[in-house]
Amino acid sequence: MITLPSCDRRSAQKERTRACRALRDRSHQPVWRLTGDSIPLLHRQTPALLKRTFTDTVPQLQVARDMLTYFWIAVGSALGGMARYACSRAVALQYGETFPWGTLTVNIIGSAVIGFIAALSGPDSRVIVSPNARTFMMVGVCGGFTTFSSFSLQTLELIRNRDFSEALGNILLSVAACMAAVAIGYILGAAGSSRLSR
Repeated sequence: MITLPSCDRRSAQKERTRACRALRDRSHQPVWRLTGDSIPLLHRQTPALLKRTFTDTVPQLQVARDMLTYFWIAVGSALGGMARYACSRAVALQYGETFPWGTLTVNIIGSAVIGFIAALSGPDSRVIVSPNARTFMMVGVCGGFTTFSSFSLQTLELIRNRDFSEALGNILLSVAACMAAVAIGYILGAAGSSRLSR
């Protein structure tokens, strides 16, 4: 049996103790540790990092909001277009197609609806309406429901067929009736806004 001197035993015990402490410290060591030298560097870099993150995020949020707005416009336009076709077809089947009663009816109803919504959700109204809901109704539904292009084409067809009196009547009726309808809708919307705010 070989016995080590006392000095060698003490040095070996110190080495074992040092190795155990190193293993224990390594197991409890955090993944990332701030030191005195790294704190000023982090302090200098934090505003730049936050600014870069913020400026990178804002355009993405704006694009997402725009895409959502376009989505609601598309949905409203689809619903308005289907409602326009159903309404104009029903009127044409009831009163005939010699005079564009269907287009005239659609434009009058759409003018009344857009006037009502404009007054109900305008800046002077006390009713809170989200921008997407306002865009959905006014740009989407009303834009898909009313049809100035059809009015123009049908008036041109009347002129080409030398039905000048009917063409003039269509113009006067469309302008006057739609102006009256949008005024009535606006008055009703303002009245409804004041009543709901009480």
